[in-house]
Amino acid sequence: MSNSGQEIVNAFHESRNQLKQALVDLVSFGRKACNAEYAYRLRFRQEFFRLHYEDGVAWTACADLARGEPDMEKDGKLVRGCASLRLSYYTAKTEHEASIEKINCIKTELRFLETEINEALGRGVRR
Repeated sequence: MSNSGQEIVNAFHESRNQLKQALVDLVSFGRKACNAEYAYRLRFRQEFFRLHYEDGVAWTACADLARGEPDMEKDGKLVRGCASLRLSYYTAKTEHEASIEKINCIKTELRFLETEINEALGRGVRR
């Protein structure tokens, strides 16, 4: 390989720093996903019961109708509907899952760099 030993060590340290940041991001995205799901479930419940009790919709239809509730303006404020809250939840969940994949990729890169460092030092491969 054309990389010097110092370049490999620098790449190893950079990957470790990326891993640390990815772990911080994982926690952040996890909290974001939990908060988004919480907001969605609360709004869904409100709309589900509102549909039945105020609009007289059959219980069996309430769930599907509530999921499609759009954003609306109420008293000059935007009230997010179930549809956009659900989108926010799935977006946050996707970010969380992507951060897990990023962590796995960085860990693979670290193992590769560790192998290169050990070979450069004549230690062989650690198992």
